Amino acid sequence: MEILQVIRFISGRMTSAEKVDVLNDIDLDDEAAVAEYAALKNSWELNTLEKGLSPNTINRNLKAVDQKIAKRTNRRMVKLWHKSAKYAAALVAAFVMGFWINSHLSQEHDNVLISTVTVPMGQMAQVMLPDSSQVWLNSGSTISYPAAFHKSNRRVSISGEAFLKVKTNKSQPFWIDNPMMNIMVTGTEFNFRAYPDEKEASATLVEGRIMAEVPYLKRSKQIVPGQMISYEKGAKKWVLKKVDTEMYSSWKDGYVVLKNKPLGEFFKMIERWYDVEVVLENEAVAKQLYGGTLLKNKQLEQVFEVLQITSGIHYEIKEKDNKRIVIIK
Repeated sequence: MEILQVIRFISGRMTSAEKVDVLNDIDLDDEAAVAEYAALKNSWELNTLEKGLSPNTINRNLKAVDQKIAKRTNRRMVKLWHKSAKYAAALVAAFVMGFWINSHLSQEHDNVLISTVTVPMGQMAQVMLPDSSQVWLNSGSTISYPAAFHKSNRRVSISGEAFLKVKTNKSQPFWIDNPMMNIMVTGTEFNFRAYPDEKEASATLVEGRIMAEVPYLKRSKQIVPGQMISYEKGAKKWVLKKVDTEMYSSWKDGYVVLKNKPLGEFFKMIERWYDVEVVLENEAVAKQLYGGTLLKNKQLEQVFEVLQITSGIHYEIKEKDNKRIVIIK
């Protein structure tokens, strides 16, 4: 299967006869061919907004191939990985535009295919869901969602941090599934954060209403705009408080506002945004409170120069095994 053929197919730039040829070329017993299509599909979907393409055109063309792949019933799982470094490099250079997408089709459930998008450290991505809800994924985050939602609900799984604008549909509630906290909405804008390496999960509501549910507590609580609900792993209670929602949602626009936040939280954010490691020579620095605005388009050195002037800390940037390490003194 030629990559350029699939691109023309996805973007609607083929005749009917050419489309038939592409469909015939997808050998369902050839994992590499199915993987190639799936990877291109996810990459193209993620770039739809930036390229100004019509989602209807893309979805119509993708559906034809999805239906063919979905008919496989003799194999319970199809793992879609990039089979060679040469292909992965070409995919990144041509389609991903600054972030790498690790996508695969997971286990079939009632012939529904599951897409998974993973954003690496140092990058962000935007995803359009089947119902046209929008999701912004922060660094080190993953979302899994079906090619088509169930008629009674819309369920996705998220690990990491995401800002969501969910299309209103009261008859088809939208659910986020996560081991630490589940969220149910019918249409709203909110930020969800639950990194597996952090002790706390939280949801911050900008517009609408959401219901948070902690599986461990077997309880649920509804929150209103301007509130954040958080739960600490292993705790027996959650915390509900009023917040400045900009502090928890502005990251999707490329900046973060900090108001009396521990520097430890700031450093964790830096590690994800810039894909670096921050090492503290004095652990007490992590508890020092700090306020300011972090712009993601600034160079790492510029960020720490400002931090050094405004907070009084000192730093040194080294490189080890092709990874930058920031030492805080």
